[in-house]
Amino acid sequence: MANLNVTANETLLKQIGSSWQPKLDFWSTLYARGSGIDYEGERKPLEGWIFSRLNNGMGVQIAFPLLDGRNLKVKKQQQNALLEESRKKLELLHLSLKRQEQVVRNYLKSALLISGETPIEFEVASANYLSLNSRYQAGLIDNVQLIQSQYDLLNAEVKLKSSKIVTWKALLGVAAIAGDINIFLNQIEN
Repeated sequence: MANLNVTANETLLKQIGSSWQPKLDFWSTLYARGSGIDYEGERKPLEGWIFSRLNNGMGVQIAFPLLDGRNLKVKKQQQNALLEESRKKLELLHLSLKRQEQVVRNYLKSALLISGETPIEFEVASANYLSLNSRYQAGLIDNVQLIQSQYDLLNAEVKLKSSKIVTWKALLGVAAIAGDINIFLNQIEN
């Protein structure tokens, strides 16, 4: 939309510039009337409703706006200002999108690093729970240590799931910035 806005403002500026050029017009006219009076001067009122006299004309006209120079200069200045504003907005939008892309890519990179570490944390917590459960069954530890290991296991599982969600969210952000949802969909298929 920003590109289209710049193009529209450029077109309007060209149109304002060409409004100073002379305009060539073709025209024609046809006019008919009834008189109600014949050639000898005798009045015939009913014949007044019949077209008895025809007038026609054709012509070419060239119009040059001599007195519109000051107004045209002001219009050009206004349109130049609007064009410059739309170009600056487009430039700002490009910079904003590049910054957002950098942020999203860094977010994806860190999410991938975290999601690579959380399975290891989950495996350690799972092995710890199984070990403490067998020790609890043998009567070597009390139930507080077992409950703490269960909590650590559940916490590791939550971290594992949430790291996957954060990774998918970051990937969806990359797809949104690129304007291509297939980036995200292709990863789901894999």
